[in-house]
Amino acid sequence: MTIETIQTIQDYLTISNGNGERKKIVNVEPLLKRHPPFSVIELLKNLLRQKGKKLVCLVDLDKSRIDIDQTIGEMFRLHMAIKTLEREMEEVKITCQN
Repeated sequence: MTIETIQTIQDYLTISNGNGERKKIVNVEPLLKRHPPFSVIELLKNLLRQKGKKLVCLVDLDKSRIDIDQTIGEMFRLHMAIKTLEREMEEVKITCQN
């Protein structure tokens, strides 16, 4: 996996609050160094499911909560990181088959 791909994935998983502060949903680089990509994908999918459950609870409580917007944003970021990892794994598989 290239450094550029890892950086793209980390960019998806990093949130900026507009005041220069940045928060990582997940620090993916050390995970990818220690675990195979498919394990990291499963971890991110699990986190995505947890966020989905949280979203349902938040909507049930109060549909106007700002937490809903933040949770949806985090879910989108997780989804994009998963798709990027899956695409990278598919490209590696195709390259190895040729």
